[in-house]
Amino acid sequence: MAPDLAFDRARPGAAAPTTVRDVAAGDPAIPALADVLDLERLTALLAATTGTPGEVSRPYLRHKPGTSVVLSCRWTPRGPDGAPGTSRDLLVRGYADGARSKLDKGLDPRRPHEVLLLDRDAGLVVTDWTADRQLPAARDVAAVAAATVGGTDAPGARWRLLRHNPERRAVVHAAGPDGEVVVRLVRPAAVARAAAGYALLGAVSDGGTGTSPVRAPRLRAVDADRGVLVTDWVPGDPLDRLDDDDALDDAAFREVGALAAALHGAPLVGDAAPVRPSGTVPVHGDLSLDQVVRAMDGELWLVDGDAARWGRPADDLGSFAAALVRAHDDPEAAAVRLAAVLDGYAEHGDAVDVPELRAAVAEHLRRRATEPFRRLEAGWAGTSRALAVLADEVADGWGGALGDALAGAGRSGGSRRTAVRRGVSRSGGPTTSRPWRPAAAPAAVPAPRIRTAPVAAALADAFAAQGHVLRAVLPRSADRLLVVGAARDGAVLAGRWDAAPAARADRRAGARTGGAGHAVRPGAVPTAGGGLVLQPGGADPRLPGLADRVRRGAVLVAHRAGRRGVVRDPAGTYTKVTRPGREPGDVVVPPAAFATPVVVGRGEGWVTTTALPGRTLHVLLRDASTPAGVLDAAGRAVGRGLRRLQDAPAPARVTQHDAAAETAVVARFWGLAVAHGATTTADADAVVRRVRDALEGAPVRRPVLTHRDLHDKQLLVDGYGGDGVRVGLLDLDLAAVAHPALDLANLLVHLELRVHQGVCPPARAARVARAVIDGYGTGPDRDGIVPDGPGPDALRAWAVAARARLAAVYAFRPAPRDVPGALLAGLDRLPTFDDPTLLTHLEDR
Repeated sequence: MAPDLAFDRARPGAAAPTTVRDVAAGDPAIPALADVLDLERLTALLAATTGTPGEVSRPYLRHKPGTSVVLSCRWTPRGPDGAPGTSRDLLVRGYADGARSKLDKGLDPRRPHEVLLLDRDAGLVVTDWTADRQLPAARDVAAVAAATVGGTDAPGARWRLLRHNPERRAVVHAAGPDGEVVVRLVRPAAVARAAAGYALLGAVSDGGTGTSPVRAPRLRAVDADRGVLVTDWVPGDPLDRLDDDDALDDAAFREVGALAAALHGAPLVGDAAPVRPSGTVPVHGDLSLDQVVRAMDGELWLVDGDAARWGRPADDLGSFAAALVRAHDDPEAAAVRLAAVLDGYAEHGDAVDVPELRAAVAEHLRRRATEPFRRLEAGWAGTSRALAVLADEVADGWGGALGDALAGAGRSGGSRRTAVRRGVSRSGGPTTSRPWRPAAAPAAVPAPRIRTAPVAAALADAFAAQGHVLRAVLPRSADRLLVVGAARDGAVLAGRWDAAPAARADRRAGARTGGAGHAVRPGAVPTAGGGLVLQPGGADPRLPGLADRVRRGAVLVAHRAGRRGVVRDPAGTYTKVTRPGREPGDVVVPPAAFATPVVVGRGEGWVTTTALPGRTLHVLLRDASTPAGVLDAAGRAVGRGLRRLQDAPAPARVTQHDAAAETAVVARFWGLAVAHGATTTADADAVVRRVRDALEGAPVRRPVLTHRDLHDKQLLVDGYGGDGVRVGLLDLDLAAVAHPALDLANLLVHLELRVHQGVCPPARAARVARAVIDGYGTGPDRDGIVPDGPGPDALRAWAVAARARLAAVYAFRPAPRDVPGALLAGLDRLPTFDDPTLLTHLEDR
């Protein structure tokens, strides 16, 4: 059944509202309801009141139909030049005629400065958030916060509001001479419950002293009369922020599962440990990405223990599953993450009751179905309905990819990883076709289309205006892009583009500007509704030591801002610099297959290797003077090496990459293309569906060791002449165990890509492709399992995935030719290069 939403109760028996105007029209008892719910109207009202344009962000709503509406939000004024002024956190309240007496109860005549707007006729009042009368200590928050970190007169004491759920709770960060703390303001009646939660979490974590595998902040002080709880502050990165940065891999989510298992199985410590009710375990009570912090030492901490209690393991796992769905409004992306969480839990905890887990997930999805409306997100009605539908389907034993992940709970090794990621539409909900938007397929479906993302074209113009050249735009999320280019002197130039806060609000929460443009961070160049920051010379706060190596004479070869950089050292070696803890591991490649760089040095955040001789296959293709015999020899050597690589035993710790994982990669890139206006949701769904169907229908082969990003720029050719040519292989960071067609199809489609780019004519690409296939076919049989390689059917299927992925990738790389369109037009073909002899050659093998 659908969740019990306030907007469902506004007009019993009427059609469910789909816009805030519908909600306001259905509740005429509150005259100011439309002004509060419509952020554009509220922005205009505040701009008129203050005489300054600005924007409303971070809305959170409570609506009691027929009685009142309360909204917390942040108002940021804008100067004449669009620069942001000092933000002000507000509380907006609107009352029905019968509840107008409550309006005055929230006003303090001794504090007129708190009031921004008062309209008694409309029953509307706008004040500072500290006027929340349900939180008695809010008006004294500055003194309360200061007292916890060194006293009210302590120099340097400061505080900032982190979250405000109106009339329920507020979370404040305070810092001063005595350190940093979290001050939680709640209703006095809720203190005992919250304190008990922290006491339970403390009993299993021992206050984060390190004697327990569970780490949680210590409860330092409680004031029951004023509704105040003070805990330690945990410096680090909340996982929701890392997830937004796409900085969490499967290992991180498995670690979350292990942490949950540790919590549920932890022994109670301390003399005052609470008594455990029979059949229960300690649960966090509100487990989600933002409640887990990666501390500075790399350990995971559980924070916000006010909801901790005795319960069942499914309570926490269900909460986390629903939170993953809401993190991107994409159940299939959530399924990928949840599968890893359940893997970690199964490895370290007791078996999970799957029916109980399904029921818990369904219940938490129904609870979260109110969030889109309360946050006034764009498309809130569709998202809420979709959550309700998904909850029902999960409860009924289905739920698509999310249901598959739940069905596999308790298995280990990732064998159930069948979930796929799909695109996300920030303005209209998720782009998945089931269960979010079930619909019958039309009789005739137009061919999918994709174009260069407008933001990528704008970034190319911004680079050119400064005399630089944009090489690539690498999308990380709907709000963040990495850029790679060349400066005027040819040096590698990296940077990043971030959507301005107001632009993010437009996408995520429906915020509107009040007559001013979107402001960007200091030092950024306003570009395409965001800010472009360039990082010359390897400057990068997330890559310690990269710029220093450049200053000491190393040559910057590659740089992806915040991710990794490569320099050529003065000694002739190459050093890859990464974020600490993300150094690439060693993948052993048989010398008979390919030469690989030898690791000669390794440290935290860097790996140094020897250089390989030769020229890349890409350069040989591009160079018209390269003899045909050299191309033939190089291609055969590459094919032989690939076959020998696949015949080698795979390392035990290499990632598994199956058809579902490949589909997830394609879906992620097409989701980003949708988010940045390069294609439509319908076209993205059609392409991802085509990839999924192709890969699921491909002949099954024994998984083999694969490079996973094999293309002509990763292959160094040396010793030209005959079959004595030697080939080196670079960048094994993505190495995985996968279908044998993956690498071969990826390489052939990249050769096709070079034709579309104008790097070489079709005949040269086809020549190399035929040579690769010839060389690949000369390898030894594999116990009779795959005597002739993947075959044309599997190759065609994996070529579909490679073309689809590259079409979305190259939608972010502006070029004179329509490369994405050309790749998409040939989606279902074997790599033909417009040369029918290659198709025949492939099918004959």
